[in-house]
Amino acid sequence: MTISLSQLVSVALVLAVVYYIMSMIISGITKWILDVFETRGRILEEFLKNSLENGLDAGKTFTIEKLKNAPQINSLRPVRYAAGGFGKFFANIRLSNYVERINPKVLVDALFDIEGTAADWKGKIRKLIGLLPDEFPNLSGEPTPFQTKKNLIEMVDQNYYTFEQWREKLETYFGSVMDQAAQKFKAVARTGALWISLALAFSLGVDSIQIAGRAWYDPLLTQKADAYAQTILQADEASQEEQQADLEALYATLDDLAVINLPWYARTGKEIISYPWYIQPPLVVDDDCQECKDLVSPYTRWSLSQPYGVWLFLRILGIILTGIAVSQGSSFWYDIIRQIKGEQKKTGAPSREAPGTTAGELETTPPGGWDMDLLKGARLPAKRKKK
Repeated sequence: MTISLSQLVSVALVLAVVYYIMSMIISGITKWILDVFETRGRILEEFLKNSLENGLDAGKTFTIEKLKNAPQINSLRPVRYAAGGFGKFFANIRLSNYVERINPKVLVDALFDIEGTAADWKGKIRKLIGLLPDEFPNLSGEPTPFQTKKNLIEMVDQNYYTFEQWREKLETYFGSVMDQAAQKFKAVARTGALWISLALAFSLGVDSIQIAGRAWYDPLLTQKADAYAQTILQADEASQEEQQADLEALYATLDDLAVINLPWYARTGKEIISYPWYIQPPLVVDDDCQECKDLVSPYTRWSLSQPYGVWLFLRILGIILTGIAVSQGSSFWYDIIRQIKGEQKKTGAPSREAPGTTAGELETTPPGGWDMDLLKGARLPAKRKKK
């Protein structure tokens, strides 16, 4: 078998388009979940408690509640739809109990107000420095002593800076506290996106290995992916956000690419026309249908000839690969699509054509994706039932 570079690029484009579309779905779901549970605000408040309030000496009166009630901070509370986001259907909104973002300048200003105006500004600065955490988590998650805090206190005693200069320095250092909180939220969001991606991949039965095998032999699939890639690259940021909100349209795109193997199947009389991803279908191809034989990938032939345990393991592996890839995010796959299309344009590689079509012309009657999981003794693969 001759391996063509253009075929490799076409397979990569098909996978990138599928991953991009699924990533858009995941982004919409993840954003909704994070908004419903106000995760960003909760993480920021928890981080401020651990970094500031819990690190105070006994007898200090500063609390996170006082900080939240400061006018500068209280005005930052975002407006949310009521009833866990479903209030948008009834135009019901509410003011969130959590602040999601605090500018370091605003934070320092609020802290100065809480501590009160003092004639001895040195004591005031000392109190604010005392609010800095004694340690920060490093990349490994282990705490690292915040040596800068001790150095700052020594600098206060030695009169190195004026009051305004100290204010600017504190804004810089408290900015690091906000950065740490943002990094923690990002880590939580990425972890959540990974699990949601795996759940979506299993619920839809999207198998990366199977898709790659089909894309190698199915020019109609590569043409469809190429058309969707063009649409994706032509969309601006606003339209991408609108597309993310329209989950039904994104799902319809995946269905059109015939990469979904739902965990249930439909029957027409006695004939099964769609298999769930966890059922190993028989590989039955009409001997007179040479076109069907040619479009069956060697991987599909080999996998369907294996015992069920081996076949299921490969199936699960392909779905897990899908979940991991999708969790990288739509921006990542958008860049991949742009690079692939740019390379194709540079080399002038033509798109692969479906049998019986001319260049730039798509076959009007889709053959169901030539997915051997859908073949059942027919001259052409059975059509997938419309949802």
